[in-house]
Parts: sequence; C-alpha cells; structure tokens
Amino acid sequence: MERKMYTQFRAIILFLFFSLVTMAGFSQNLERYNWYFGSSNQAVRFNRTSRVPSIATKAIPFGGGGNATASDPANANLQFYTDGQFVYDASNVQMPNGSGLSGNTLSNQSVVICPVPGQTKKYFIFTSTANFTSGGTINISVVDLSLSGNSFFPAPSLGDLESKNQPLPGLANRSEGMIIIPHANAVDYWLITQKVSSSDYSATLINAASYTGTYTTVTATNLSPIPLTAANFSYHAGKKKVAVSSQDTSTDAVILNFNPATGALTFDKSILNSGVPTATNQSIYDIEWSLKGDLLYISRYGETGVNADVLQFDYNNLTSTLISVLPGPVFRSYGLQMAPDSSIYHLYQLASGGPVLLGKISRTDSIASKVQYKTAQLTATSFNGTQFPAFSPRAPINLKVDFTFIGTCQNNNTTFFPDVKPGADSLLWAFGDTTVSNDWSPVHKYKTAQTYNVKLTAFYQDTIQSITKPVTITAFPITLNLVQDTTACSCQLK
Repeated sequence: MERKMYTQFRAIILFLFFSLVTMAGFSQNLERYNWYFGSSNQAVRFNRTSRVPSIATKAIPFGGGGNATASDPANANLQFYTDGQFVYDASNVQMPNGSGLSGNTLSNQSVVICPVPGQTKKYFIFTSTANFTSGGTINISVVDLSLSGNSFFPAPSLGDLESKNQPLPGLANRSEGMIIIPHANAVDYWLITQKVSSSDYSATLINAASYTGTYTTVTATNLSPIPLTAANFSYHAGKKKVAVSSQDTSTDAVILNFNPATGALTFDKSILNSGVPTATNQSIYDIEWSLKGDLLYISRYGETGVNADVLQFDYNNLTSTLISVLPGPVFRSYGLQMAPDSSIYHLYQLASGGPVLLGKISRTDSIASKVQYKTAQLTATSFNGTQFPAFSPRAPINLKVDFTFIGTCQNNNTTFFPDVKPGADSLLWAFGDTTVSNDWSPVHKYKTAQTYNVKLTAFYQDTIQSITKPVTITAFPITLNLVQDTTACSCQLK
C-alpha cells in the first residue's frame, strides 16, 4: 500500500511538472522580476514566491522610452538598470562611469542587454540611436558587476562600466526594434535588428569572441511582402517565432520564423488589418505573445480619428479578425509585457495630458470575450513611460545535486544532508523503503538491515534533477545488561 501511494505521488509530481513546464519556464525566469522603467521614481517588482507585483523605488533622471533591467538569475535580486543613456546600480545610484551611453531614451527599444558569454559577472549593453523611421547605429557597452562601483569594502561590489559606446560593425540604418534571443546552445545569444524601410532583418551572433570585438551577422533580405520600419520585436521561445510591430502608417505587423541554432529568419505571415492609415509614424506601438503563443496582442497607438486600442489576434485562425480586449476607450496605448504572474501588463493614458497608468490583461490564452482587463493597477500616479523594460535572456541552468548522510545503524537515526547548487526551490527524498519526505535535511529510521537506493530530486525554477545513491544499513544487535535481583522490605514497596 505504501509503495502504491509513493508511486502515485511521484506520478502526480511529474505530471504537474511536465504539463506546466511552459508556464513555469516563463514565470520562474527570475531575470524578469524587476521592472525599472519610465521617468518617474517608481518601479514594479514581483515577489518571487507569490509573483504578486508591488511598487518599488527607482532613480531619476530616466528616459520614458525603451529601457532594460538586469536581475540575478538565481534569486531575482536587482543588479542594474539602464535607459540607454544612464546606468544605475542595485542601490539606485548612477554607476561612476554610467552616463553618456548613446541610446535614444525616447525610442521604443533603445537598449537591450545580455550576459557576456565566457565572462563572469559581465553584461553587454546594446544601445540604438534610431529615431522613428530615421535609421540609427548600434553601440556596445560592458558592465562589470565585480567592480566596486559605488560600494566600499567590505560591502559587496555594485559594478561599473568597463567600456562604452563601441560601434557594432555592419549594422547601419537600424530601426527602433531590437531584441536579444538565446542561442540554441544555451551559451550564446542573437541580437535581432532590422533595416529601416525594408524587408531586411539581421541576426548578429553574440558569443565569447564578441567580447574582443568579433561579430558574425546573418542577414535575410526581402522577407516580408511590404517594406516596413520595425517599432518592436516580441519573441515566443516555444513557437520560435518573432512578432514585428510596424511603425509605418498602413503597414501590417508581421510574424517571422526564427532558428535559434543558425540565426535564420524566414517569413511566416502578415497580421491583416493591424496597420491603419495614420498621420504620424506610430501606427502600432507594441506587440506581445500570450503565454502559450497561440494569441497575439497588438497595441494600437491612437490619434485623432484612430482609436487607441489593444487588439487580440488568433494565430491559428486564418480568418481571424482583430478584437479589442479593452473595457473602454483610452487616449493612447503604449507598451505590452508578459509578466511572471502570467498576465500581460499594459501602459496607457485615459486622457490627453493624463497619467500613464498600468493595466492588467489576465487569461491571455482565452478568446477575447473571456479575457479579463483591470485598469489602474498598483497606483494612480503616472509611470511617465511608454515602454516596459527589456530583460537579460534566461541564463542556462546547471543544477547540480548530491547528498551525504550519517548514521547507518538499524532502528537508529539516519540523517541526510543535501548538496544542491544553486539552492533548490524544493526537494523530494525517496528513502528506498516506500517512504518519502520533502524536508530539506530529513532524519529517517530504517527497520531492516540492508542496502537501500535513496533518491534525491531537486526542483529549481522549471528544472528538475535527481541523484540516486546506495545507503547500507547494518544490523544493530541489542544487548541487555540486567543487574542481579534486588531484595527490598515490604514497607519500601508501599
């Protein structure tokens, strides 16, 4: 009976793990838990355990457009954030060398970041000078978090820039759209950019050689039927597809296929009627995938005669029409961002000159009529920003699991000690005698002297790793030393 219950318990654990791997993979991407954006002094931070957002404090001055935030992939602690011009450390103080970067702080995706492959505690910062449909260049800066920066010994280092504004060769006339995508080898990265007023897209390999100035770029020409200028890219790792919002008037958003092993981009489809005639160069501001990647959400900027809106597109329905998910009219619609709580957050203005507020789109994989939209989340104070941060792509997880134990006598305590790096979110011990435990360092008694195969399973973010080791329990003979009979008087027994 105990063995049957144990088998059923393990089956439930594994079913839940694998059936929820997509959701867990996103929600447990700890690099995405700090959102430092906008030119106000407030940011958004998601609790690692509950994934509930709250207001945090950030530094100003800070641009109102594209930005990027780096968080520790092991514990979600803030490391630094940048608007493409200034770089602030985890204490909300500008790094000593953290000014004068070349990014356009009002553009849509002015800055993206990723770890430097082959280097410890170093990050690339890629900045773009693009301005609407005027093409820009890409420059590279490097943050070294091992540098003291604004900290003083013995306090931990806060980091500083070791170099900045080095030009990335071969990428001229780039649009505002820019994104970092992990390489299939889980070590390197791809920087995706697009040439303004064209159908040409480039994937630049970011590897260990990039640190010394060597870059390899794969360019695909004439991909989409109509030339465009990209405002924003959104990537869905499960589908391996890049959604592109167009900045040009009357030009539809498009979807591209992406091969993360080779950097190859191919055309998939256009999102018909997503682009509308506008008087300004801002037809579509942003685009974002639902959690499963079957639906897309399009932020239509809005102007006189063109309603600002958030529209849902069904990727799998060829006859799909765009359907609004907003509960009422808004003046302007800005950034969209999938969050650790599996909701898409939305920046918008209700009225001209009004505060930039935070909306929340829940049940994002449901049809439009089932989607839930909540207005003015967290605060009624303006975020003074139009775009959410870019994040460092998820770092590869190398979960190492081992354990030791003491006490190998029958009917006595055997204590187990896990050795898990990085520290697991939870553990599951199977002692080999049909009993289990989820204690961190359990104490167990074996009733029979024999060898047991003890299995330790560690769960960290969406990664699972196990190790099985033999534990030999030896017999513990019990010897009773009885003293001689003792005689007592009857009165002493009362």
